[in-house]
Amino acid sequence: MEKISAAQTAKLLGVSIDNLGILEKQGLIHATHNTEGISFYLSSEIARIKSRRGLTLSEEAAQVGTQIQHEIVSSVTFTRKVLILAGAALSGFILLVAVFAALFIVNPLQTAKWLGIAKTKGNISLTQENRNSRVLAAETSPQENQSSPIQAFLQPVGRFSLGLVKT
Repeated sequence: MEKISAAQTAKLLGVSIDNLGILEKQGLIHATHNTEGISFYLSSEIARIKSRRGLTLSEEAAQVGTQIQHEIVSSVTFTRKVLILAGAALSGFILLVAVFAALFIVNPLQTAKWLGIAKTKGNISLTQENRNSRVLAAETSPQENQSSPIQAFLQPVGRFSLGLVKT
């Protein structure tokens, strides 16, 4: 059996030399003494203590630190993904609003009919004279017929765009 000094044993067990003495007084570890009175600990004794205690305090602290780092990285990664997704959704909404606003400026009735937000009475024709003065004066209330799922999805964006163009 290998004899290990008190300082080295304290280091291996993750305790101070004073605490090593307390462990010895409690009977948890047993020292052997040489002729000069210096305490030594057998490697088998250290292995027994370590197997009973598990990790040393410094090893446990290192593991906890590593776990905390992983949790921080995970939360930052999740937050970053959420922010990217929110930015992409906002960019998509702004792009759709711009496209529909342009469509309402160029061809308001066809755009409103396609989105299912214009109810027309009879045959409405736009002449050059009223194109500029009454382009957006068409009645825009929901149609009574069923709209497709894509129209239902795009109607709120179309209404928002139409509201911007009207102002």
